[in-house]
Amino acid sequence: MVEPDVERPEPAHRVADQCPLRCARVCVIVSIDVANQIPRHEVFPIARRGRVGVEAGAERIVGVRHGDGDDRPLRPQGPAQAGHAQNDRENQTEPKAAATGTRPEPYRGSSHRRRSGSANHGVGAGAIMTSTMESVVRVAIAVAALHFAPCAARAQRPIEPQTIVRDWKAVNRHATVVDSGGRKFVRLDEGPSMGLVWTPLDFTDGEIELDVHGRDVLQKSFLGVAFHIESNTAFDAVYLRPFNFRATDSTRHAHAIQYISQPAYPWDRLRSQRSGQFEQPVLPEPDPNAWVHLKVVVRGNGVAAFVNGAASPALQVQGLSGRTKGGVGLWVGDPSPGDFANLVVRRLK
Repeated sequence: MVEPDVERPEPAHRVADQCPLRCARVCVIVSIDVANQIPRHEVFPIARRGRVGVEAGAERIVGVRHGDGDDRPLRPQGPAQAGHAQNDRENQTEPKAAATGTRPEPYRGSSHRRRSGSANHGVGAGAIMTSTMESVVRVAIAVAALHFAPCAARAQRPIEPQTIVRDWKAVNRHATVVDSGGRKFVRLDEGPSMGLVWTPLDFTDGEIELDVHGRDVLQKSFLGVAFHIESNTAFDAVYLRPFNFRATDSTRHAHAIQYISQPAYPWDRLRSQRSGQFEQPVLPEPDPNAWVHLKVVVRGNGVAAFVNGAASPALQVQGLSGRTKGGVGLWVGDPSPGDFANLVVRRLK
């Protein structure tokens, strides 16, 4: 039902600002006249809080009607401001009531638009959107889109396993797509020396995320991601040794995640010359026979690796190669196989 075109007094009102959808985007704050259910509103972007209003992406807009029936610039009006709003209207010229005592025709300002009986999605007694409101919401959405651009990037879809197997270059390994346990993934077979499946993506700074599945077999499971790939033999990589995740031997336990830079800085050189700097334990210890989530963050010369969504990096180093850009790939060590799923590459411009 459309609100009737009548003037009403302005009693105290409350603010209905708790969003049942828990949205965290641009929002319309709607205040409700408690006595007469007359909506008022304010539009502005809010970060990390749920409010009644617009949800980015879905663009769910709560319809509202300005309380005084006028399309003047919309602004919040609390109890302290109600008197000013009333004074504004009293200074305008309104038609006088007829001698019969009938209700006067409500005043219509120059920008007034007659409301139709269209369906409403508003708060309270069937509120509707004004054209001014729509314009304000569009501006607010645009501002929030810029503010939340990194959040949108995080929603990027994983690279399809078929794409990796079909289009990427395989080095010392055969790659296949496996569909098992409700999950599609890339499987690299066993083989001598390290193996690589990569694409010449222009990756500089950004994030690489994926799920990897190794095995708890001593010296038989090394798998991770390579980045800044220059050629089949020149790249940086971060990888896991699942068989060391829960090792009772303290030395092995400390060698669960590793950074290397081929060809100049392989794992054995780094261990002998810079012990404890480029390999660390993974805490808490993952199940070595389960899928493990790995995220590698590259910022300039810094490399940080996070395991299973941990807030703190399991490994944080300064890169050694001097390379600042290059391809991205799936990596396995000698003679390891490996399974890889849900690969996402986010590049920072």
